Amino acid sequence: MGVRTHIIQSFISRVCFVGSALLINIFFSRLLGASGSGQLYYTINNYAVVALLSSLSIESAMIYFLSRKEIDDRELVVFSLVWTLIAGCLATWVIGYFHFFFLPEVWGGQVSSLIFILAHY
Repeated sequence: MGVRTHIIQSFISRVCFVGSALLINIFFSRLLGASGSGQLYYTINNYAVVALLSSLSIESAMIYFLSRKEIDDRELVVFSLVWTLIAGCLATWVIGYFHFFFLPEVWGGQVSSLIFILAHY
């Protein structure tokens, strides 16, 4: 593929991403109102920060070790699944401990945080 084709595909994917994000934001603000959607986005951003910190950039490590063929694929998959479970539980504990940042009375607390973080990985 040429550079021109990559640029066109990148442009189309960016337009679709921005358009879908705009439609989702409009949908949530209509459905929940301004304060409800603000609380939802605040909670999601806090969950995302905890998930980012707890992952310890496992994706980069997996790519590195897979490309160098230092670890067997199956071992790496098992390790990443176990780490995801450990990190999800750890992040859920952190969210439970610092519950005042995550609005648990609005969005379900630890169960929703565990589902979000495990789905994020």
